[in-house]
Amino acid sequence: MTIGKKHEFIDNLQYIIQKYNWNSISIYNITNALFSNNKDVLLSLLKELSLLIKTKLNVEDWQFIINQIENNVNKRLERLDTHKKLKLNSILKREQRRIVINRIIVKNANNEEKLLLEETDILRETAKHFKKITDNIVEKDEELENYWAEDIGQEKILMMKYTKIY
Repeated sequence: MTIGKKHEFIDNLQYIIQKYNWNSISIYNITNALFSNNKDVLLSLLKELSLLIKTKLNVEDWQFIINQIENNVNKRLERLDTHKKLKLNSILKREQRRIVINRIIVKNANNEEKLLLEETDILRETAKHFKKITDNIVEKDEELENYWAEDIGQEKILMMKYTKIY
């Protein structure tokens, strides 16, 4: 190993020792062993240093994981307060299915078909369609009522007329 690489190694080692405040590691002993080519002493000192570094990395990994878990739990709690429906769907593992309407054919006043591709036009016509089909009032149909009266009896028809279904 060249002298330049040895100095670079010692500089990096000093930085690590200062960064983590490892006073038990003697930079002097490592430097002496490195420059005097005392392999046995250098090897034992570097093994000790290696164990410290591995332990420190493991601790940092665990701290990172714990911080991520805490952050994710906090985010989930925030979402539970703000988006209860999404959170319940997630907990119950419900699928989020959507119908995407990207074009629609409508008939104009002259009964001519027209293709709409603009999102605002599609939304307007779709809302108009669903309003039209849900605003219809069912008219009283005597023939249908008489048919059912024969099958289930008059008492049940009266009960059905005055019972609201929610």
